[in-house]
Amino acid sequence: MFIKKSFIFACLTVIFFQPLFAQVTRKQAEENPLSTIIYLLSTTDKDSKEDQKVCLAKSLANVGRFNQMEDVANMVEKESYVDEHFVVLVNDLISKGKTKEAAKFLAFLIVKFESDEDKLQMTLRPLVRLGKDNEALQIVSKFDDSDKIDGSFELANVYLELGRNEKALSVIESFKRLVEQSKYDEEKAELGLIYAKLGKESEALRFLQESLKNLKWKTGKPEYDEARIIDKVVEIYRVLGKNDQANQLLAKQGLAEEPRNLIQIGENYLSKGDSVKANQLFESVLSKLNPNEYSDVFDLQRLIEIHLKLGEIEKAEQLTKSLTSSNYTQQGLLLKIADFYIKQKNTAKALEILNFALRKTNKIDISEAESGQLSTSNKWDQARYQSQIAIRFIDMHLDKRALELISQLKKPYLRALILTEFVSLNKKRIPRQKLNSYLEQALSFLRQKKIDIFDSKRFDVYAIVARKFAEIGLKEESTVVFAETLSELDKKVIENGSDSGLLYAMCNIGIEFENSKIKTSKKLKESLRNIISNWENDLY
Repeated sequence: MFIKKSFIFACLTVIFFQPLFAQVTRKQAEENPLSTIIYLLSTTDKDSKEDQKVCLAKSLANVGRFNQMEDVANMVEKESYVDEHFVVLVNDLISKGKTKEAAKFLAFLIVKFESDEDKLQMTLRPLVRLGKDNEALQIVSKFDDSDKIDGSFELANVYLELGRNEKALSVIESFKRLVEQSKYDEEKAELGLIYAKLGKESEALRFLQESLKNLKWKTGKPEYDEARIIDKVVEIYRVLGKNDQANQLLAKQGLAEEPRNLIQIGENYLSKGDSVKANQLFESVLSKLNPNEYSDVFDLQRLIEIHLKLGEIEKAEQLTKSLTSSNYTQQGLLLKIADFYIKQKNTAKALEILNFALRKTNKIDISEAESGQLSTSNKWDQARYQSQIAIRFIDMHLDKRALELISQLKKPYLRALILTEFVSLNKKRIPRQKLNSYLEQALSFLRQKKIDIFDSKRFDVYAIVARKFAEIGLKEESTVVFAETLSELDKKVIENGSDSGLLYAMCNIGIEFENSKIKTSKKLKESLRNIISNWENDLY
């Protein structure tokens, strides 16, 4: 046992059920959707509905109900595959500035993981981010030698990311002997890479050579384990600026002239401040790539993003317009370029890019019937691209263009969603009565009987519309729409859904409801009461 702490788990008996840990009575469960989910999930076994429990914990964090996250995590068995998602939640809280809440939940998780070294290793990053260096080192000190090395690597890399190089050096110096004695050559290469990132060339090269001592590979494609070592060695050489040595290893594998490797060398030149050599290399790479070939798209995308980062907007724009083999990649890059011009208040250029992007979407063939698979739904892709363009028109206060484009979207729920965005961005410009009409229009799309595929997000949008009513001061309308949303969800899940789908949808509805800051109406309680009863009677 690494951490000597005791936990008292509360078990609450309520009518019909005996929930495991949720501190919510049946009456309290009728107050809002998130409390309803806590109550419903408290009736499940610890090894079931685990992903939905993670969804609930994230939703609770989203609305500030931090104290109940532990109750939800306790609904999941120890050593569950979803534990890593709880750690991700801690990191998210830290990123949002909720350090006190993150620290409390992390302390709870550390106790939960007390006998699992792999799980405890996941807690090192958030511990360091929270400034709890001693606690992190204490955890690593309890590991066996192999896990101690992995944990120390994790610590050192987090310190490097945070720019705390002295702490990173201190960590690796403290366990260097363990790596020297290790039978795993990849660990020696990893330590060499950390030394390289710290600018300790002699130590980096020493461990690099140690990692290669037992290498049997001479040329061609290496075996998997040896390939991992070689990849790290190539990276060490690059970090140290020794591109010739890196190229020699790549050449032996027949990879030296691959665009991705050449681009990486160019990026290395940039990091050293040599933009001339970098641009020369990028130009040579560009001559090898064909914008009409899908296999070259990813390398072209990487080049375009480098030019964007450097502010070389004209190069980025020219390359992006030449892409013809991937609508998805081209549209994403066009929007980034448009955003660049919008930020620079260059309305004319932003419009030029958005109009170009819109013309490209209109060329998408949507005549083929949808098969039920998102990856083959051209109608969905077209509507998604166009909705993103519409959002930019809204940002630029081009209301007429935005509304015209929204009216053309072939997916009704996306039309409803973008109308809510229009309302959000125009609350200070457009009278409430006019905004209300847009929300009513969004509702009309949501109430359509014909349901296209992939409109399962309908209920998320329903809840967003309900929240928007509250945001423009129409709180009574908001409660009515929330009740309608839950009632419709209840019906559709009974007809052709699943209880998992019910829970996911209610997580999102619950977030929107609590962010609306409205009181629970009698009708809303009735909708939640029906869901609870149907769950009890196994109707889902």
